[in-house]
Amino acid sequence: MMCKELRIAKPAQCTMTERASCRYAAIRRPRSLRGGIWAIVLATAIAPQVIADTAFPGHPPNRELLEIQSRVDALFKAGKYDRAMVIYRKELAPLGDKYAQYMIGYMHLAGKGVDQDLPMAAAWYRLAAERGQQTFVTENRKLVSLLEPEQLENAERIFRELRRQYGDAALIMRLVADDLATLDDVVGGTEAFPVAGLDRRTRSIDEAYVEQLERRIRDRLEYLDAVLARDEYADAADRERLDILERRAARVIRDARRIR
Repeated sequence: MMCKELRIAKPAQCTMTERASCRYAAIRRPRSLRGGIWAIVLATAIAPQVIADTAFPGHPPNRELLEIQSRVDALFKAGKYDRAMVIYRKELAPLGDKYAQYMIGYMHLAGKGVDQDLPMAAAWYRLAAERGQQTFVTENRKLVSLLEPEQLENAERIFRELRRQYGDAALIMRLVADDLATLDDVVGGTEAFPVAGLDRRTRSIDEAYVEQLERRIRDRLEYLDAVLARDEYADAADRERLDILERRAARVIRDARRIR
């Protein structure tokens, strides 16, 4: 089934500064959405611009990541869509790079490197827009307005699957678990200590490093709590995972402070 009067323009353009904003901007908690599949889809599509008030506590930008972004953009512009898709999907989308998630959607919309798949495109657009960045919200709204009910239903199903793997809640849970494992190593005194966390000569803990790690864990847990509070798909299992992480964080941080 074809959507109504589909016209495919060039992908939305973001400067490197805007891309960083897209990746790291946080989202304020909107009012809860109710009313079933169509209400959720349409309400998400027409969400107003959200003003970021804190940074998204994901992977911090670094030179290597910026080089990957520049390389994949060059591949796309050169028409090497297969290679670009692999990098967008395998290397950048799992890091919460919203521009990469948007580009995956665009490539499914335009049939570049993949077969044209409008529900898949809409699902990725919606994922890219989850922090409320205006460019992605607008592109999502335009596409959703052209889809037929059956396509919207398929896009809804695909989005729920993508959310579990690439959504902010899933990403932050993985990052918190990694941070806790690192702090556990510092507390336990294993050879897995990061150099920044332990002076291997004196076996003393780097106080500044541990405090930074503790602060990052707290910030990520707070952000995760806000994400789950606004997520229509957050369920009891998500809340339980958050509770487990919070209890583990309290224990590990307490142990770290006791030995310092």
